[in-house]
Amino acid sequence: MDLSRFFNEEIMAALSREEIEALNRLSVFRTPVPGDSIKDATEGCLLELERKAIISATEGALYTIHDALENVIYSSQSRQERESCHREAARYYMGDLLRRGPEPELLQEDETNIVECLYHLVKGREYDTALHLLQTYGEEMLDRGYLSDFMALIEEIDVEKLDETGEARLLKLKGDILTVWGEWKEAAKLYQEALSKADDELMTGRLRNKLANVKEHLCEWDQAIEEYGNAIEIFERVGNRKGI
Repeated sequence: MDLSRFFNEEIMAALSREEIEALNRLSVFRTPVPGDSIKDATEGCLLELERKAIISATEGALYTIHDALENVIYSSQSRQERESCHREAARYYMGDLLRRGPEPELLQEDETNIVECLYHLVKGREYDTALHLLQTYGEEMLDRGYLSDFMALIEEIDVEKLDETGEARLLKLKGDILTVWGEWKEAAKLYQEALSKADDELMTGRLRNKLANVKEHLCEWDQAIEEYGNAIEIFERVGNRKGI
């Protein structure tokens, strides 16, 4: 009997509904988490699962499912159940990030929370919220080296679920990552595509400024000068001195 069948037929049958739901919610986390991150899981429930050797806890009371069972539990859920658990996990990691205002100071200890929150938002198909978080923290997180992490998450977003504004933001972020990697021609294509979808003047100004920078690296001087001029004109019109 394989592990998946054994777990479903022998172990799951002996668990309460509360214990099963706690395991489903815990299975989506990629790192050990405190008990209060697992929605509706009581301390007694977690202690019982620990007693049954299905989960373990560190000295700091951070819970995780034993490696051999984690994927079995995760895979046993329907897609809708997994997505729901991912959305709940995202709310835990989000914490007070979005309550700090539009331009909060990014603390070093927030970095993991941001990456994990984005991971769960994407897995939970909460794309609008993920894009908002990317817009808020994206540039600074890229500066801190989270290029591959962000690109992997971006590639999982279902573009067909986005409106044109959301798609423009996504294309811009992909372009930003490619510029750091020195893939100037591909970045230029993404910025130009984003420009065709952007419906906000400030976003348009930022995209033209990014495109100008790429054209400069490609030694396409006339286009670079033209795009810098377009960007400055927009920034002056909308009163964005920072962009200038």
